[in-house]
Amino acid sequence: MIRLSLLLATLIAFSATGTRVSAQMKVRPTPEQERTLKRFLGKSGAGERNLYAFVQLKEGQPPAVIVYSIGPDICGSGGCNLEVLVPRGASYRVVCTMTITRLPIRVLQKKTNGWHALGVWVQGGGIQPGYEAELDFDGRKYPGNPSVPPAHPSNGAPGEILIPRPGE
Repeated sequence: MIRLSLLLATLIAFSATGTRVSAQMKVRPTPEQERTLKRFLGKSGAGERNLYAFVQLKEGQPPAVIVYSIGPDICGSGGCNLEVLVPRGASYRVVCTMTITRLPIRVLQKKTNGWHALGVWVQGGGIQPGYEAELDFDGRKYPGNPSVPPAHPSNGAPGEILIPRPGE
């Protein structure tokens, strides 16, 4: 009963913020995908702590991985680094690295060049108040800095939270 209540409260919170939960975008990784990602992150010099989500960014392609890295060497007053990874053989290829991102990280329903747009929170480092930036795929990568064009405010675009703020 408690689990049902928590699920209902979560769904109400998502709908109240304009966020739509879609089981088709977020993907549950296989144990092999998890092991491959952990090996890649161990070799890549990612943050001391990495939060990640497997997601179907492009239809018909293997799931990509969104990695939010936390650590003193990669976080500042504007936020931390976010990477988008796609499978390549027995490892991953970095599609892009974004600086100054904050949680939550969302995958949006909108697509550009066949890839879902991403939503990241931008605040701090002189940006007040905060807002969600929409990041469109340009055919090769996503923008590296969510606080300058071509990134733009998402205006509450529908999507799914991939990596929530702590406590959400």
